Amino acid sequence: FDKLAFTIGVLNMGVCQYFLLNRPDLFPAWYAIIIPVILGSRYFYFKGGGMQYFMIDFCYFTIFCSLVNLLVVTDSERLFKVCYVCCTGPLTLAIPVWRNSFVFHDYDKIVSVYIHILPSMLYYTLRHKNSRLNVFAATDTCHLDNCSDLRISDYFIALCLYMFWQFAYLLKTEFLDKDRLDQHPELLTSLRWMAKDTKNAFARMFLNLFRRLRVFRRDEEFDARSLKTKSVFVFAQLLFTLVAFLPTPFMYHSGTFHLAYILLIITSSVFNGASFYIEVFSKRYQNHIVKIEEMHQISKAARDAI
Repeated sequence: FDKLAFTIGVLNMGVCQYFLLNRPDLFPAWYAIIIPVILGSRYFYFKGGGMQYFMIDFCYFTIFCSLVNLLVVTDSERLFKVCYVCCTGPLTLAIPVWRNSFVFHDYDKIVSVYIHILPSMLYYTLRHKNSRLNVFAATDTCHLDNCSDLRISDYFIALCLYMFWQFAYLLKTEFLDKDRLDQHPELLTSLRWMAKDTKNAFARMFLNLFRRLRVFRRDEEFDARSLKTKSVFVFAQLLFTLVAFLPTPFMYHSGTFHLAYILLIITSSVFNGASFYIEVFSKRYQNHIVKIEEMHQISKAARDAI
C-alpha cells in the first residue's frame, strides 16, 4: 500500500504540473475529475478512523463552492471572485501553517496537500491562462481583460461566506450532533484534534498569547469541551482567514505573482516532507521492519518447535 500510494502521489503531481504549465486549458476538466475522486476516497478514509467530521471543515466547504462555480453557476462574476479569494487565500496558506507535507507514501498527508493547493491552481488557470470556467461549454470567465477588480464588497461577501460556514459548523457540532460527540469521544473534530496537538505551532502561539493575556492560566492547556477553548479557536480561525486574504489582490492582478506564490507554498510542503522522511519516517519505518522480522522469527521458531 505504501508503494502504491507513493506511485499515485508522484504521478498525480506530474499530471497537475503538466496541465498547469503546458495545457492550462485542460486543468479545469482535470480538476472536475480528480477532486470528486479525492473527496470520495477521503470520506471513506476518514469514516474508517472516526474522523468524518473533518469533511465539514472550511477547506471542503470551499472546494464544494469551487465545484459549484466550475460546473453549475458559471456566469457569476461575484461568485468567481469570492471563490478566488477563498481558494487562493485561506486554503493555500493552510499548507505551511498546518505543516502539510509532501510525504508521497502517506495517503493522508499527500491528499491534504492536494486538497489545499489544487483550488489555487484551478483559479490561476481560470484567471491568468484563459481557461474556461464551464468545462462543458465555451463560456468566458474572469480573465484579466473582462473582469472587474477585487473590491471591499467582494471581501465582505467572502467573509460572510466564511461566517455562514462557521455558524453551520457550530450548529452541527455543538447542537445537532452534540450528544453523539459527547457519547463518542473517539470521534475527532478539528477542534478536538487541534486541542490535543501540542506540537502545532499555530495552536501553541495562540495558547501562549492567551496565557499572557491571562485568559488561560500559566499551566492551563486547551480543553475541547470548554467554552473558552472553543471561543479561542473560533477567534483564531477568523483571524487566520483575514490574514490569508491579504495576498489575494496581488495574485488576482499578477499571474507571475500567483504562480510564484503557488511554487513557494509547494516548496514549503516539499521541505516539510523532507523533514518528515529524514527525521521521522526513516527511523519509524526501520523500527516497523524490525518488528516484522521479529514476528517472522517467532513464527519460524514456533513452526520448528511444532
